[in-house]
Amino acid sequence: MLTNDERDGLRWRALQAWHEAKALTDASNSVVADALRITTASHTIRERARLARRREVVETVDGVVTRDDHASYPCSRNGGPLALLALSHAPTVVSVYEVARRGRWRMVDALNGAVAVGVAMLTQPDCAVIDGALAMVAGLDVANGLQLYAPRTAVLIMTGDSDIDTQARHEGFITIGKSAPAQDIVDAMDSLVA
Repeated sequence: MLTNDERDGLRWRALQAWHEAKALTDASNSVVADALRITTASHTIRERARLARRREVVETVDGVVTRDDHASYPCSRNGGPLALLALSHAPTVVSVYEVARRGRWRMVDALNGAVAVGVAMLTQPDCAVIDGALAMVAGLDVANGLQLYAPRTAVLIMTGDSDIDTQARHEGFITIGKSAPAQDIVDAMDSLVA
């Protein structure tokens, strides 16, 4: 488990990296916006939609990390390992919470991929359980983001799609089926942080 100093150091580095990435995104968005003026009308519509989506993701992550009230996110190592649940199926979230809380886990959650990345930056969880089909940012993209912004977080990707499962495993992530019972998910979390 991380010490408070290690967690603080990782949190600081993640936030610094985020601010640098945000500045690059802003600069990139400016260049893309200039290029859009030159392209054809149909290409312009597609690119603007992509640009708007990217901006929405940036604003969502930024909204999490720049909130004035971070008290809702645990920052200390006291009380056991911390897990981030970023799952799209509410009953699964509830059942994993119930099983994990009986054990030693403390939990935070995120409703979509962009929020998951922001919450991971702030909390530096020991383990993250990521739905392969999250809204806003896909689960595999969230897992890759966690490698950058929360590098000591073990990632478990839940998927029911064999292509995503294969790609995730190829990239070095542990996977579990979407229909796995809550106890199996918590057992996998335990083994990832053991």
